[in-house]
Amino acid sequence: MRFNSPLIERRAFIDTAGAQYEEENRERNTRINLLVMIFASLWKYSNGMKHDESVTRAIDSILTFNSDIHALIARLVDDDGPTYNSNFFDTATRKVTGGLEHISDAEIAKFFSHTVTVLWKEQKKSARVRTVLAKLLAMNGRFVEKEIDMIKNIAESDVPMEVDPWVRMTLCRETEPNYKKSKEVGNWLIVNDFMEIKFEGEIVGYCTKTTRAPNGSIFLRGVFYRPEGTTFEILRAERERGGKAGRKIKIIDAEWNVARGAWLKQK
Repeated sequence: MRFNSPLIERRAFIDTAGAQYEEENRERNTRINLLVMIFASLWKYSNGMKHDESVTRAIDSILTFNSDIHALIARLVDDDGPTYNSNFFDTATRKVTGGLEHISDAEIAKFFSHTVTVLWKEQKKSARVRTVLAKLLAMNGRFVEKEIDMIKNIAESDVPMEVDPWVRMTLCRETEPNYKKSKEVGNWLIVNDFMEIKFEGEIVGYCTKTTRAPNGSIFLRGVFYRPEGTTFEILRAERERGGKAGRKIKIIDAEWNVARGAWLKQK
C-alpha cells in the first residue's frame, strides 16, 4: 500500500510552482531583451537619418499603445547611447529589466506582442523596419514567431546555419544596383536554397524566402546577409572559380550576419 505524505505533496507543489515561475520569468526576460533591441534600432533610424514614414508610424503606434512602458524603455535605452553592440546592449538590458520591475508580466507581454505585430506590418514598406525585425528573428526566431500570427509559409531548412544579429558594417547604396547587375550578367549563385549570392561588388547574400534554421533562427525575406568566416572564404573561392549562373550549392554550418533590409521590390 502506498501513502502520500503531506510533506511529499507540499514538495511536489513547490517544485511545480518553482518551475512555472522560472518559465514565466524566462519569458519576461526574453521579451525585455528583445524590446531593448527594438528600441535601440528604431532610435537609430529615427534620429539623424532620412525620414522614413514606416519608422515614424511604428514608433507612434508603439507609444500610443502604452506610453508609460514606451517612455521608460526609451529613456533607459537612450541613456546608454548607441546600443548597437553586445556590450552596450547587455548594459541597457540590465537597466531596463530593473526599470520595469513594477510592470506586470501581462502588461509586458501585451506590449511586446503589439510591438512585434507593428514591426511585421511596417517591414513590408520599409527596409529599415525590416532590418529591425530581421535582427529579432536572428536573436530568437521561435519566440518572436509565436507573437506574429501573420507569418505564414516559413520554409524549413535541415542545413545547420548560424546568424548573428549585430550589424558590424553598413552596406553601401550600390548594393542593390550590384545585386541587379549580378543577376543580369550571370554572376551569382544560390546557397541552401534561399540565399542568392551576388558577386558584383561586395559578396553579399539576399534572402528570397523566409526560412527557419534548425537552431530556431529565422532568415527574413527581403534582407541582405553578410557571409562570415569560412562561409565567406567558400563563396570567394566560388567567385574566383566561376560557373553557371544561379547554380545551387549547400554550405553546412554557414555563418551569416544581418546586414540590412534591401530596398528592392519584393515579388
